[in-house]
Amino acid sequence: MHGEGVVKVSHERFWLICQNLYILGNSYNVLNLQHKAIKYLDIGRAFMRAAEIGEKRQFIRILNILGDCYFAQYDYKTALVYYNEALEIGEPAKDEDHVDGEAAPEDEMNQSTEDMALHNQLLSKSAEANISMNQYENAIEYLEQARDMQDVMGEDIKGDLVSTLYQLGQMHSMAGDVDKAIDSYKESLEVFRELHNTLGPEMCVTLGNLATMCYVKACICEDIDSELQMILAAEGHFQDALKLEMNQSVCVKYANFLYSQGNYEDAIMYLEDALKSKTNLPEIVYGGLEKVTLPEALQDEVDAQEEVEMPSVCLGHFLEVLSYKMLGKTRHSDRCLLKLLKTVYDTDSPFLRSVLGYALMEMGLFEEAAVSFRAACEMDPEYHLALDNYCLCLCLMVLESLNSALKNFFIHYRIWYDEMNPTTPTIRELDM
Repeated sequence: MHGEGVVKVSHERFWLICQNLYILGNSYNVLNLQHKAIKYLDIGRAFMRAAEIGEKRQFIRILNILGDCYFAQYDYKTALVYYNEALEIGEPAKDEDHVDGEAAPEDEMNQSTEDMALHNQLLSKSAEANISMNQYENAIEYLEQARDMQDVMGEDIKGDLVSTLYQLGQMHSMAGDVDKAIDSYKESLEVFRELHNTLGPEMCVTLGNLATMCYVKACICEDIDSELQMILAAEGHFQDALKLEMNQSVCVKYANFLYSQGNYEDAIMYLEDALKSKTNLPEIVYGGLEKVTLPEALQDEVDAQEEVEMPSVCLGHFLEVLSYKMLGKTRHSDRCLLKLLKTVYDTDSPFLRSVLGYALMEMGLFEEAAVSFRAACEMDPEYHLALDNYCLCLCLMVLESLNSALKNFFIHYRIWYDEMNPTTPTIRELDM
C-alpha cells in the first residue's frame, strides 16, 4: 500500500499477496494469537475492499477468520459484523475470474459445493454469535437459512443438517415456540435415520430434548386428551433415548419427569443410575417454557434469571431429596441432602446456594436455609430473589418460635392445645 492507494499489480500477484496475508492470519489464530492475526487479516481486508480484481471466495475466507478471531475474544458483536459482511459478498460466492483460466465443469461443481459449504458455515457461526448474545430470534433466522441451504445441497452436507436442526430446536425452545422445537428435533432424528438407517447413541440427547418439549406441551395443553397424549409421547421418547445410551443428563431429565408424575420410586432408581457415574455430569440449561418441567421452587429462579445453567448432579440430588421426602423416607432424604450440600460447597455459585436453600426448606430446616440464601446474597448483591427467600426463612423461624412458645404456654397452664394446629407451612403451601 502506498499512501491512500493500492499498488497496481497483476491479478496473479494480487491473489498471492492476499493469500499470504490470509495464511498468516489463520496461522496466528490457530496459535491463539488473535491480536496478530487481526493485524494481517485487516490488511488483507483493506486490500480486497480497495481493489477490483480480488476473488470473492478469498475475500470471504479472510472475513471468516476475522470473525473467528473476534469470537475467540468474546467480542460477539464485532464477529457478527464480519460474518454478515462475508454473507453479503457471497450467496454463495462464485468467482468470475480464475487464475489458471477456465475450470473444468467437474471442478466448477466441486468449487460451487465448497462455496455453499462455506456459506452454510458462516450462517451457523452467525447463529452462534447471536446465541452467545442471547438473541435467540436472530439465531433462529440464521439457522433456518442454513437448513434451507442444506436441504438444497442434499447428501453433500446432510450431516451438518442434523446439527443445525438440533440447534434450531434449542433456539425455538428458548424462544418459547414449543411446536417448532418439536418439529425441529423430529426432523433432526429423521435426517440422521436417513443417513445411518437407524438412530445411534449420539442422538440420545436429541431424543431427551424432544421428550422434554413434549412434556412442556402437555403442561400447557388446554384439554385432558391432548395432555395425556403428549405425556405418553414424552414417556416414549425418554425410554427410546435411554435405550440408545444411559446418558446421565437425560437420566436426570427423565427422573425429573417421573417426579412430576408422582412416580417417586422410579425417579430415584434413574437418579441413582445417573449419579453413581464417576464422570463429571454435564450442565442442563433451563429457560423459556422449559421451566414448567422443574419443581415449583426452581421455576421462580428461571423467571428471575430468564435462563439457568444447572449441573446435572445438583438437580439430581435435589430431586432425590424431594422424592425420598414424598415417600416418607426422611433418613434417605437427609443423606441426599448432605450430598447436595457437599456438591454445592465445592462451587461458588449463588444460584446453587439457593438450590441448597430450597432443599433445606423442604426438610423444614429454615435456619440453615436462611444461612444458605444469605450466602447467595453476599456472593451476588443483585440477587433479589435470594434476599426475598432469606427474609421468608426468617419469618418462618419467627413463626416456629411463636408456635413453640404458644404450645409450651398452653401445656403449662393445662389449656387445650391441638398439636396439629397451627403448623409451619411448606414451600408448596407458601406458593399457593
